[in-house]
Amino acid sequence: MTTPTLKIVVMASGGAPETLARAEAGRLASLYSASVSAIEPIGLSRAEAAHFVGVGATLFDDLVRDGRMPRPKRINSRTVWYRRDVETSFRTLLESEVGGKNPWVDDRKD
Repeated sequence: MTTPTLKIVVMASGGAPETLARAEAGRLASLYSASVSAIEPIGLSRAEAAHFVGVGATLFDDLVRDGRMPRPKRINSRTVWYRRDVETSFRTLLESEVGGKNPWVDDRKD
């Protein structure tokens, strides 16, 4: 799938079109891009699933092989991972790796 491009042109006071200043055009284009990509996919490719949990594709393959990540589903010729299953497996993996505690929360009493 290709990303749509956006060219922003405004009419100057004399009626001739002018391109917006680069910074303003970039800001508007990034807002447009964010709204276009705001839909989160439910099905993830291998690379997307690996990126989703913050690991490389090879490590993700190892996690699938040893059962710590879910197996993919086949949709015609596509292999996809259900995003919610990947997220659930990742949470389970984190809890089992750190004994059920969140290592990012400081539980000291000051």
